[in-house]
Amino acid sequence: MTRIKKIIIYPEKLNWKLTYIIVFSAYVLLNTALLIFHEPWRDETQAWLISRDAGFAEFFDRAPIEGHPVLWWTIMSIFSKTGASFLCIQFINLFVMCIAAAIFLRHSHLHPLINIAVIFSPFFTYYFPVICRPYSLAVLLMVIISVLLPDKEKYKYRYAICIALLVQTHIYMLGMAFALSLSWFTEIISELYHTKNKKVLNIIKPLLIPLISAALLFLQLKQEEGQVYISSTSWLTSDNIAKILLMAALWIAASLFSKMFFREDKDIYTAIFTATTAWLFQYFIVRYIYDILLIQKLMIMAWSVLWAVLIIKKRSGKKWIDSIFFYFFVYIVFLHSNVSIAFVPLQEFTEQYSGAKSTTEYIKENFKEKDQYDILVANDQTRLSSIIAFLPEYSFWDIGSDRKMSYRVWEEEEYSKNVSEVIEYGRKKFPDKEKINVIMCDSDNKYTENILSDNRIKILFSQNKQNMIMPDEKFIIFTVSLK
Repeated sequence: MTRIKKIIIYPEKLNWKLTYIIVFSAYVLLNTALLIFHEPWRDETQAWLISRDAGFAEFFDRAPIEGHPVLWWTIMSIFSKTGASFLCIQFINLFVMCIAAAIFLRHSHLHPLINIAVIFSPFFTYYFPVICRPYSLAVLLMVIISVLLPDKEKYKYRYAICIALLVQTHIYMLGMAFALSLSWFTEIISELYHTKNKKVLNIIKPLLIPLISAALLFLQLKQEEGQVYISSTSWLTSDNIAKILLMAALWIAASLFSKMFFREDKDIYTAIFTATTAWLFQYFIVRYIYDILLIQKLMIMAWSVLWAVLIIKKRSGKKWIDSIFFYFFVYIVFLHSNVSIAFVPLQEFTEQYSGAKSTTEYIKENFKEKDQYDILVANDQTRLSSIIAFLPEYSFWDIGSDRKMSYRVWEEEEYSKNVSEVIEYGRKKFPDKEKINVIMCDSDNKYTENILSDNRIKILFSQNKQNMIMPDEKFIIFTVSLK
């Protein structure tokens, strides 16, 4: 009992270096195992296909539709355009999060047991390192910024570059970048006022870097009619406007409170102001503009508050902050986020996520002849990205637009073609072929029944959707005669 008491109450008396090395090694091994068993989601492969098949200029055309900057596609294109497999960028994504975890363990002043809990929570395990999305870059940059913040005057250009890059990771991070820049700007103005320094340009020069980055973000997400990408305006009701005004009032109150009580320590004020701004901005974006609250977005929101607590503890050194953070952490991870998220990673080992992986394996094993490399797509192009990404040597032909399929073009309407339309297109496209293979997604039961009841087709491959986490991503492959 004495040993446990020392660990909990007097952690500073113990040597945690070896423990952290073991913890970090376990962290890497666990997430590597999850990554190996992970079946990529279609939003992961959609980004990979854009980076592989779109030109750099096209990245900017896709940005307003996809809703995030081109930085992530640019990084992936270094590998995708040189013929690397999707597994390559998955491990790079994991590597980024491993760096973030290592920096966090090295620099966090929270209780060591809380640091370990954070490392194995959804903040750092599975949702960001395994699911290959730009959120991993955001987490890494937030950790680096938390380290640089107390010494930002010494490392002002590094600090500014990190904020600028944070803007380019995802639109969700714009609130945090704005708050960091605004608080830094007020400090600079205060310094100029009190010191009467006339070298204004030299002082504010670093702050221009995130400002330029924000301007670039706007240009990337600006549509032709001058509107920044918003998926829906149905949220703009009197009730929601009232909620938005309430959120704005809370933001002002939190800002004034932190300014009043932490006026002697500008870093603590910056931490509270930034976390409050980031949380409200992210909540507004995911709840009212995109009208969805996915778990990864929630994790980013929670991480912004964790980030603030990390800085406050580092600056103040007060132990009671550990207790406050502990209760906050438990609330976020096990209550507000829904306790079921803890079991989602385990499903990677025990359940089939979708039909994409087994469909891909079937095509590789059975369509080895050159004349089998052309496959027609009968319906639902959206769900096919998780197959196309792993079969670059095959050509999937979009019957609706008569083009080789790659990433989903959201401006184009979805279609469902019957057997007669498939045969007609196949004869025009491939007049020398006697038969053609066709793939369809079994997401519409009525459509599937009509196709399968046609005696002109021969089913080659089908799946049981009862065994899948995502039953709407079940695929059927059939062959049809063109003669």
